[in-house]
Amino acid sequence: MTTSTKPLTADDLTRMEHRARRFQGAWTGTSGTLAADVIRLLEERRRLLVELAKAEERVTYWQGRD
Repeated sequence: MTTSTKPLTADDLTRMEHRARRFQGAWTGTSGTLAADVIRLLEERRRLLVELAKAEERVTYWQGRD
């Protein structure tokens, strides 16, 4: 397996999530544990992106008030 240094696209993330969810019924064992971790990491990534977008909106708002 090789490691890619290119940014992940939305399609990449969708494929990863679909592969992880295939193991959703078996959250035990190595593959189930890794699948659960992938799902949690993707959810955390979404949360952080929303938080970042809100922070950017606040900065843009305050920059526009000058």
